[in-house]
Amino acid sequence: MSLFLSSVTKSSGGKKILLSANQHLVKQTMILQSSSSSSKGLPMMSSSCTMMKSASFSSTTGTKDKAPEVTHTKNTEQQQQQQPTRRRRKRRIAAVDGTVPSYKEFVHKFTVVTLYRDFLKAVNLMPHNKEELIEQVKYEFRSNQRDNDPFQVQRALADGKRRFQELQEMTGYKKQLDADSWLNIRDVEDPRGRVGEGWPWSK
Repeated sequence: MSLFLSSVTKSSGGKKILLSANQHLVKQTMILQSSSSSSKGLPMMSSSCTMMKSASFSSTTGTKDKAPEVTHTKNTEQQQQQQPTRRRRKRRIAAVDGTVPSYKEFVHKFTVVTLYRDFLKAVNLMPHNKEELIEQVKYEFRSNQRDNDPFQVQRALADGKRRFQELQEMTGYKKQLDADSWLNIRDVEDPRGRVGEGWPWSK
């Protein structure tokens, strides 16, 4: 440092140059002090880093503790999504109930179906041309399937019953009644289960 000062004084010999040299020395001492202070502040930085890590860990644990609330909200969202499906099911059931036929329509359909089945059973007793007769029966029933006029429906039903009686006479087909039916009961005191006849009314 003395050589630097002597060289500066010999070359210039002025006070201003000495002041600049002193300022340079002051800057170097300031740099040394700042480096020493930075080395001393390393543990403070490490402690601050540990504090940041602990804060982040506590935040993660906090989110883990709040996980049931998220599942609860998911369950509520699922329940809200299931509500419109239940309403749609109720509407579908109401639509099905609106198409239920009346008692008169049910009896008419039952008589037509039984007559159709009796025709097929009687045709199977024919000695020949069974397939042609079966196709003819199916054609006759399907041709009158969409007839809505009540007069035409009753007329077709009466015509079908008349033809079935003729087919019964030709083939000898007889309907087999159920043995448990009250029509098959043969009781002298109480014929066909009629109330008011036989015992105890005869006493």
